[in-house]
Amino acid sequence: MNNSTVHQKFSDLDHAINADAVASILGIPRRSVYHFVRQGKTPHFHIGGCLMFDPGILADWCAGQ
Repeated sequence: MNNSTVHQKFSDLDHAINADAVASILGIPRRSVYHFVRQGKTPHFHIGGCLMFDPGILADWCAGQ
């Protein structure tokens, strides 16, 4: 999947998403999403104990990759 398609998929969302959704959109394993988070490569935040992602920020992040 190319960056513009990924950017569009994230841009179409209007709510926070979890690591499973990010992995699905990017076409990568969920463990890779967690790996990127641990390395500080992926913008994210926590709600309670849940790792969450703002799709608008991820869309911009993907566009810059």
